Amino acid sequence: AGYDGAFSPDGSLIAVPVEPKVRPTDGHPNALRVAIVDLKARSVRLLETSELRLDGPLAFSSTGALYFVAPNGDVMRFEPASSALTRVGSAARIRLYDLTSS
Repeated sequence: AGYDGAFSPDGSLIAVPVEPKVRPTDGHPNALRVAIVDLKARSVRLLETSELRLDGPLAFSSTGALYFVAPNGDVMRFEPASSALTRVGSAARIRLYDLTSS
């Protein structure tokens, strides 16, 4: 994911990959998480239960839902209005582009 991020369709939110500061005790590297930056409210919300695949994209749909791929290959959808995070399928069967293009 590097420094890649995604703007919401209305430009009010940015989704970015972040690495939590806390290091795990098992010796494995931290999983990337998704953070939502609200530009109007000047706030940042870490999606605690989100895990982002290292090379996975972040993409908003035209309806404002955020899609990303988890390390296990699950395609996840985050709805900013309701804060709902749900699995929508497998990246082996679903292309993010198909979900986010209008």
